[in-house]
Amino acid sequence: MGAVQLELIEPVGAPSTWEEFLRLHGEGIHHIAVRVEQLEEAQAFLAARGMPVVQSGGWDGGRYAYIDSVKQLGAMLELLKFDRETSRQ
Repeated sequence: MGAVQLELIEPVGAPSTWEEFLRLHGEGIHHIAVRVEQLEEAQAFLAARGMPVVQSGGWDGGRYAYIDSVKQLGAMLELLKFDRETSRQ
């Protein structure tokens, strides 16, 4: 698949955006992730077009934001900002 990464997620335990999607829509594509250099600017650009952030956070080496783009794109977007080159695996 080249540079494409496929991630299979099974929600277990606590409430999450993945559990909510499964409960409301059944199995399917929850989100498509894209890497961005300017996370805040990308969030503002999408929010101005009716696609707000619904969940965000970080990990050691980067940050993410889930964008509610289902109405416009048919799936959520996940914006990924890597703070260190070693995080790009």
